[in-house]
Amino acid sequence: MQNEDETFTEAAEITSAPPSPVASEEPYETFREARLKCLTNYQTKAFSQQDPLLANIGGLTAGMVGIAHWLEDAIHQVVDGQPPTLELVQKVNPALETHLRLLRQVDRFVAQLQRAPQAPRG
Repeated sequence: MQNEDETFTEAAEITSAPPSPVASEEPYETFREARLKCLTNYQTKAFSQQDPLLANIGGLTAGMVGIAHWLEDAIHQVVDGQPPTLELVQKVNPALETHLRLLRQVDRFVAQLQRAPQAPRG
C-alpha cells in the first residue's frame, strides 16, 4: 500500500489534461476514456486512505474532476464541428466559466492534499 505522500502526489496527475484532441489525430472519445480511467484509479486510491479526512478530500477532488469532465464533454458537443464565431463563444461562455471554477476548486483540493502529510494530526 502506498503512503499518503505517494498517493496524493498523484492527485496532481488528474488535473493534467491529455494532449489536445485538436492537435492530434486521436478522436476526443479516446481522451475521454483515458481521463475517466485515470479518475477511477485516483478515486479508488483516495478512498483507501486510512485518514478519513484525506480520503474524503480525495473523494471530493475526484467528484469535482468528474463533473469537470462531464461539463467539458457537454461543451464539446456544442462546439465540435462549428465555426469559431463570437456568437458561439457567447453561447458557451457560462459553461466555460463554470468549468474554470471547477478546475480552480480542484487545484485548491490538490494543494490541501499535498500539504496534509506535513500538517500535525490531532
